Amino acid sequence: MPVYVQNILNLILGIMAYLCSCPKIHAQNIYYRDNQGNTYTLREHQDNLKKLYALRKKNGQDVAVLQTFHKTERHGDSLIKYYSVREDKSLWHDAPDYEERSHLEKYVGRSLPTTNLISLDNAIVNLGKPQERPTVLNLWFTQCAPCIEEIPLLNELQAKYKNEVRFVSITFSTENAVQKFFTKTPFHFEHIADAKSYLKQLGVQGYPQTILIDTQGIVRYVLSTLETTESDAKKRITVKEDGTEVETLLNELLD
Repeated sequence: MPVYVQNILNLILGIMAYLCSCPKIHAQNIYYRDNQGNTYTLREHQDNLKKLYALRKKNGQDVAVLQTFHKTERHGDSLIKYYSVREDKSLWHDAPDYEERSHLEKYVGRSLPTTNLISLDNAIVNLGKPQERPTVLNLWFTQCAPCIEEIPLLNELQAKYKNEVRFVSITFSTENAVQKFFTKTPFHFEHIADAKSYLKQLGVQGYPQTILIDTQGIVRYVLSTLETTESDAKKRITVKEDGTEVETLLNELLD
C-alpha cells in the first residue's frame, strides 16, 4: 500500500477515534421538585396542580393556585426546578377552572391582550399594541423571594438599555403594598399594581416571569428567574433555566 494512502487511512481513523471520544449530547430533561422533596416530570407536575385546583373548587373554595420557582439546578443532562405552591382566595374571586388557564408560552409569536392599564405614574400602558421601543415586562409580587432577588439584575438592564427599551412591571400586589416595598427596595421600572384581572387573563401560574416584546407588540421570549454568571472574567445576566444571556436576546430585539 502506498505511503500516502496509509497516511490518509491513519488520518481518517484518528478523526473517527476523536469523534467517538466526544461527550454525547442528550435531550435535556426537566423535573420539578416541591418543598417536601418530591420530584415530578412536567406532565406529573401539571396534573398535580390541576388536581389541587379541582379539589379546592369541589370544596367550594374559589382559590388561585400560584407557584413560585426558587432555584434551578443542573444535574448531568437534567434540570431540576425547585418550587412551592401558594393558594390565595383573595386574588381571583371568579378564577376559571384550571384547564382554562394557559401558560404564558402560548403568547410567543403573538401579542398580549390589548388592555389599557394605568401605571403608578398615571400613564396608559397597552402592551398588546405596537410600541416605539421593545419592552421588557416583569411579572412579580412583593412577597415573592425569587422576584426580589432578581430586582437588582433588572435594574442593571434598565440602567444600560433605558434609552432603547421600555421596562414595565405588573403585579397583583396592591398599590399601597408596592409603594411601601419601594421605600426599601428600589425598582426602576414603570409599575402597574392591583392588576389581578389582567394577570388572570394572561393565565400566569408562576413568578417571577420576564417577557420580551418587540416593537410590533409580539412576544418574542418568556423567561424564568434571572441570575448572574461569570465567563471570561465578565459578569453576565442569564436565565437560570438554560443559561441564556439576556442581553443577547435584547440586542436581537434591537437589531
